[in-house]
Amino acid sequence: MSIDSELASTDIERQLRELHDYYAFQVNVAVEEGREGDIDGLVASYPDEAARLIEEHQARIS
Repeated sequence: MSIDSELASTDIERQLRELHDYYAFQVNVAVEEGREGDIDGLVASYPDEAARLIEEHQARIS
């Protein structure tokens, strides 16, 4: 594995971790504020956002 591919791998891992942290925080805030109705939307959009990041990453490294 080259340095470039290692850096790219680290980059997508960081981005996905940050995305997860963001969504987890948003869900927690919604629960704390009694906005349970917002949780379904957050849960539904998370996989799409993760897939978008992965697709963008794949396009950059190919």
